[in-house]
Amino acid sequence: MRLLPLFLVLFATSIFAQIDTQKGEEISIYLLTQLNSDYRETNLSITPNGKQLYFMSGRGEAPWSSKGHVFFDDKQEYDGDIWYSKRSDSTWQRPNYLPKVVNTGRGEDEPNISPGGQTVYFQSWKMGWERSGGPYYRAELYGEDWENSVGLFGGINQFFRDSLYKYQQYATDGMAISPDQRIFLVAAGPYYDGVMDIYISRRDVRGKWSYPERLGISTEEDERSVFIAADNETIYFGSDGHGGAGGIDILKTTLRADNTCSEVLNIGAPFNTKEDDYGFIIGAAGNDAYFVRNSDIYYAYIGEENDFVKPAPSVLIEGKVTDCDGNPVQAQVELYDLATNELLMRARSNSTTGEYAFSMKQRDGKFMQRFKYANDSTRLNKSFDLTTESERTIRFEVRPECAPLATVAPEPIAVLPPPAPMELLLYFDFDKSAIKSEAVAKMEPLIEALQSYEKASIEVVGHTDSKGSDAYNIALSERRAKAVADYLQAQVPTANIQLDFRGEKVPSVANDTPENRAKNRRVRVYWQPD
Repeated sequence: MRLLPLFLVLFATSIFAQIDTQKGEEISIYLLTQLNSDYRETNLSITPNGKQLYFMSGRGEAPWSSKGHVFFDDKQEYDGDIWYSKRSDSTWQRPNYLPKVVNTGRGEDEPNISPGGQTVYFQSWKMGWERSGGPYYRAELYGEDWENSVGLFGGINQFFRDSLYKYQQYATDGMAISPDQRIFLVAAGPYYDGVMDIYISRRDVRGKWSYPERLGISTEEDERSVFIAADNETIYFGSDGHGGAGGIDILKTTLRADNTCSEVLNIGAPFNTKEDDYGFIIGAAGNDAYFVRNSDIYYAYIGEENDFVKPAPSVLIEGKVTDCDGNPVQAQVELYDLATNELLMRARSNSTTGEYAFSMKQRDGKFMQRFKYANDSTRLNKSFDLTTESERTIRFEVRPECAPLATVAPEPIAVLPPPAPMELLLYFDFDKSAIKSEAVAKMEPLIEALQSYEKASIEVVGHTDSKGSDAYNIALSERRAKAVADYLQAQVPTANIQLDFRGEKVPSVANDTPENRAKNRRVRVYWQPD
């Protein structure tokens, strides 16, 4: 991160960015000594309710920590790890590092926590990231244990694989996942100490991430540390290419559906100074903000009058899912817009606490939550109305009615055998990896079964016919397997998917006729219930 020459700062201020001069009540900032260390803290993420804060720290302290090749401002530090803290009343507790299912000795960074705290997205350059769908991954929280670290695959994985051929590897410094988990933003460039741009990827209805494209808010200078607020559209980022107070400044814009952005605003003092200021995040209520200055975490209370700093008003939808006796349970939760019947977002309640959460821009409309209990066939719907005057936090207690007690001795309960394994063969057109509509229909029974299990392991194996070279067919079978895996992962985020691709090496029938070759253009999906 570099300071612009003074004449460039003054020139750029008049051309590229508007510094908002609105004045509200005075904002004070505080250094959060309980979260900081003698090493670098950066890339913050917060749950919309403001109770969980995640960040990267180079402080070490984990069993796998070691000093080595990582230097920042000429100071040697440990390989980065992802740390988190929970807020009790108004006090942040001493932070802890996430376990080894997320962190490794290779260095992890750029955490993003989902609204309900059940999914953490993060970056890892661990060995084999190219094949495991990295360098961006997500892990799931079951009760109190983080499990199932899986790559995001799709265009994001391809983007960074392509960078290997151009620059050996892209560097990054800040990633954001929107609260609805459909938008991915990242600051990336050829060199960590060089300039970076902000790129965007969107997740389609099948769960596949698009190939990232450069956002127009990027300049010829340096962009870093991006964040998407609880309204799913307000972006905060750091840049020295839009002018300002000097060094990296915190800026604000609004992302549109066509990937263009509104005017870039500098949020001004006391956030921006001649120092490097970046990493701005803010909760759904819009009053508590956090940011990084020179590698330390700061807090600011925004107050009620400083709307020019805040994102658009958002609503936090949260609740607790229990069984009929009031015991917390895990359930898949889907949020629908009843006017369009559109699935807006998915979440999962925690099996230990029963808690879940969504956040979205405040608006008028009728909505419905659909609950699918993980351990039985319970299905519940809860409809509700929203207006721009609604409370900013809406809470639900989700509990089914218990069946009345029998007045006579019940019949002995038969022990049902476990579900039979499922095997699907999904066929593809010649030289194509797009999933056909009949294949989507064929996967529905499997998806329904998987959603009833807390943990599910699936094997997905891609194949081709004998047309083409061995190397080409291996790559084609990989694309087919990944297309199916991405679709299944989008429908069942908790699934643990094992990928394999065989090219033409394992035909199901001889490749001697067009009809037989069509039978070999397949992906085999196999599920063995635990």
